[in-house]
Amino acid sequence: MKAKLRRVGIITIGWLTILAGILLALPFVPGPGVLVILIGLYILSSEQHWARHLLDGLHRRFPKLATTMHQARERARNWVRRRKVNHQPVSE
Repeated sequence: MKAKLRRVGIITIGWLTILAGILLALPFVPGPGVLVILIGLYILSSEQHWARHLLDGLHRRFPKLATTMHQARERARNWVRRRKVNHQPVSE
């Protein structure tokens, strides 16, 4: 049950991020719309095969983008790990 809830949460967050990116990419709306869409695709790619396939195609077509996304992913993972280590409850 916990795994299913996690999966639904990831898919929901991914789609909401993509929707926010689309809204930011509209004409006359300043903001990093394409970047937010890519972040949403990355979130979805952990649960949706089509999103992983689309990102793989983007990586092949734009190798510099792939490098930048890989570096950003590693920075985000390291940040999450540091937050988990710093906020673990102290057991007695």
